[in-house]
Amino acid sequence: MRLALELSEVGFTVEAACPRGSQLEKMPFVKASYRYHPIAPVALLRKTIRRSAPMLLVPCDDYVRRQLHELYNTTQSDKADGSWLKALIARSLGQPEHFALLYSRYDVGSLARELDIPAPPTAAIGDRSVLMTQIATLGLPAVLKSDWSWAGGGVFIAYSNQEALRAFHRLSASHGILRTLKRLAVNRDPTLVVPCLRRHRPVVSIQRFVPGRPANAAVACWQGRVLACVLVEVLASKGPKGPATVVQVISHPGMSRAVEVMVERLKLSGLCGFDFVLSAEDDTAQLVEINPRATQTCYLIAADGKDLLAALYGALQASQPTPRGPPRREPLALDPMEVAQPSGDRFVEGAIYDIPWNSPELAALKPTSRAARVDPS
Repeated sequence: MRLALELSEVGFTVEAACPRGSQLEKMPFVKASYRYHPIAPVALLRKTIRRSAPMLLVPCDDYVRRQLHELYNTTQSDKADGSWLKALIARSLGQPEHFALLYSRYDVGSLARELDIPAPPTAAIGDRSVLMTQIATLGLPAVLKSDWSWAGGGVFIAYSNQEALRAFHRLSASHGILRTLKRLAVNRDPTLVVPCLRRHRPVVSIQRFVPGRPANAAVACWQGRVLACVLVEVLASKGPKGPATVVQVISHPGMSRAVEVMVERLKLSGLCGFDFVLSAEDDTAQLVEINPRATQTCYLIAADGKDLLAALYGALQASQPTPRGPPRREPLALDPMEVAQPSGDRFVEGAIYDIPWNSPELAALKPTSRAARVDPS
């Protein structure tokens, strides 16, 4: 919701496709809303896009991005509106030939090293013998990841051979009916339904563990060119693999270079993100993952004062709106994420809760937390 608010602040007219009962439907900065359900056929997504006729598509989670890939691949250019729809998706996301690579952890790691970007060695795992061979090469702990997963759900850090084997079997298994029904009933998350029905078996990779501090980049880009980039160090998160709850805007030449090189090589457009680990040895930024959709820090202002959303608006409208303000230098407790760290944590202690005061409706939804202080400035 915060991204929708800030997009409207820089001049975009925002319309949203969201599940029934979403708070987005009630927000005054969302001019129109359309019903969306993750297990609905791609044909319904096509219908929604045609009704809205947008200038730009901004997927906010990996599942929607994947559906847009499928929509592009199944749309015929010679059909009614087919050429327009495919051009819209390509304009919003980047070159279609790179769509599949973006969700392959092995391919992303290989490309990074090919481009001389620091990245931990990564290998695809086909069976347990390959897994044991790679552990002997990469050492322990090691990070196992499944393709087409998100929010840390397909990532395990293994500290022993036994843990690695258990993680491999879990990550490479097709999504069972019981697990899918549990996710649907308990978490109200239907995103496993389609993979379950298709008996999809994810590809698993192993990556050398890099000791250090997590960091990420939120990027606005256009046809392979970086328009603006917000770099943050993650000071607290919901668990070791979960989303960030407290961040601090930083500058880091290594992160900036990696983003520029990857965006140019993959010809990306729109909003996307990159995950790094700042090495504990020498502070080198090790690229560990690409998030090819809008990320939670896209609305922040970069350390150099650039505004991602204003820059994106300028690329579409050939004009430059007034940036929304200077960067915040203090640790920020992100909205709407609740600070999950104890109040004694040294990072959280001085954090400012980033409440969107320019929207009374969103400000009223702020979660309560004793680990951050409120700053109405």
